[in-house]
Amino acid sequence: MTSERPLLDLLNACADTWAQANMTTLAQLSLRVTGGNNRFFRDLAAGSDPGVGRVERFARFLHDPANWPEGLVPEVACELAHRVGVSGAALSAATGQAVDLSGLARAERAA
Repeated sequence: MTSERPLLDLLNACADTWAQANMTTLAQLSLRVTGGNNRFFRDLAAGSDPGVGRVERFARFLHDPANWPEGLVPEVACELAHRVGVSGAALSAATGQAVDLSGLARAERAA
């Protein structure tokens, strides 16, 4: 299921999910992805234009199972990657699976 929310809202939702899953802050995510800017999400909230390249970097990082606890990529990260164009297809949560897990996460966990 793909939502119709704006791309930056989706990025923020995905970043919040990552920070919660990793028990850290958005500033830490920003540092990891941008290579030194811990103010990315603060600036974004203030109306700063993130640029296409940065949004793509975040989508790639957040779509990588290596960046999630136990390698379980949530649906919101798959949706972001799909919307940005860094993955081939949007994946949705599967019935009977852990909450918000994508088919990608399920397949990688089985491998």
